[in-house]
Amino acid sequence: MDVRVIEFQLGVGKIARKERMRRAVVDRVVRAVLNSTNTAAKFKQLILDQNDRADVAPKSAEKERGSRGG
Repeated sequence: MDVRVIEFQLGVGKIARKERMRRAVVDRVVRAVLNSTNTAAKFKQLILDQNDRADVAPKSAEKERGSRGG
């Protein structure tokens, strides 16, 4: 989403800023998404590529990622 859209929506009150989520909570959510059998592989890979956080990746995702050369 374009940052200008977000800024506009903030300005008109359509969305609101919230406190940052604690890192431990984010890591827990990421682990749950990566471990879920309901999450498509392309979305799991997107998370791995964007976060590059092997410490939250399940072993199966790490193996898959390693086979890509990443």
